[in-house]
Amino acid sequence: LVIVGREISSRNYCLEMLKEIHRLIPEDVYLSTFIFENKTDVVLKGSAVNMPLVFTFARSLNESDLLSSAEIKYVTQRKIRESELTNFEIICKIKSGV
Repeated sequence: LVIVGREISSRNYCLEMLKEIHRLIPEDVYLSTFIFENKTDVVLKGSAVNMPLVFTFARSLNESDLLSSAEIKYVTQRKIRESELTNFEIICKIKSGV
């Protein structure tokens, strides 16, 4: 029962992280990857319509009650037809005691 309880708790925790990220994500920023690592880190990969939105998103993650130390690992732009798309990876620390 203890193992089952831990597994359920871990799933709920992961859902809370997703809920928080959904609350913080700006319009026109799209996530393609969400990795929840050992209750210590969250890795987010995705794209945005412009680069400033990525920095705005990272700043919002730093101000979160659940996350901190949002570090942008990379930001690259690529051209798709007539417009540009910005790809990114952000790694955040999960605040301890949450």
